[in-house]
Amino acid sequence: MILDPGEVTCIVLAISIKAVVATDDASARRVARSLGLAVSGTLGALANLVDGGYLTLALADQLLQTMIVKGYRSPVRSLAGVMEDAELAP
Repeated sequence: MILDPGEVTCIVLAISIKAVVATDDASARRVARSLGLAVSGTLGALANLVDGGYLTLALADQLLQTMIVKGYRSPVRSLAGVMEDAELAP
């Protein structure tokens, strides 16, 4: 499995500062988890911003819709289900 330089850098940085790896790349997620790192993708990041009070659910959904229009391939159309699944419902 070959990762691009940006993914490798993200993983190395996460190891060095004990951070979460933020990536939607399946291969990078597998490698990060195999190294014992926590992983979050775009949806998780948006959900955490809502949970932390930095975004409203409506604004996060609006951002998600904009990302989808611009080509982001999302398995969901709203973060409401993601929030419930992660028990982060506002």
